Amino acid sequence: MDLCSDVLDERMNTTMKKLLSLTLVAGLMLVGCTPTSPSGKGPGSKQDTSKQPDTSKQPDAGKQPTKVDSSKDDGQISLDVPKVEVADKDKGEAATIKIKRQGGYKGEVKLEFDTKDAGVKIEPVTIPADKDEAKVMIKPEKESKGGKVTVTGKGDKGQKAEATMDVTIK
Repeated sequence: MDLCSDVLDERMNTTMKKLLSLTLVAGLMLVGCTPTSPSGKGPGSKQDTSKQPDTSKQPDAGKQPTKVDSSKDDGQISLDVPKVEVADKDKGEAATIKIKRQGGYKGEVKLEFDTKDAGVKIEPVTIPADKDEAKVMIKPEKESKGGKVTVTGKGDKGQKAEATMDVTIK
């Protein structure tokens, strides 16, 4: 009987130790899930998402994601750029760049184009406050095969957004 009793006691001790360990781990996990932590970082901190772009919708095929740099409380902007295929090198190709104003921003947006990697020319354009898109003409340089164009949108109160437009030339 003593042997059975010793084995039973040992199993109960092992079971109790495991149960205590699991309880301790669960308690530590709950402590890490408090609404805020003193440092503002770590598992218990809340992230301020009020200035983040809306990513609930996936970009359409051919659309490029936008990088948003808007640390102001004056709203923000985002860009929607197409993939562009230039069929006629002499005439070029028109493309429509769309913007989205968020957080109450209602001003104009200036669009600039970094085309050095694509071998094309695109003139800067300003989208007025009452519009949300602009057509631009993409004109390839000689022997260009296309590439990536960085589109930068700038609002008049410091808003800024960037997107990459893929340009191919046939």
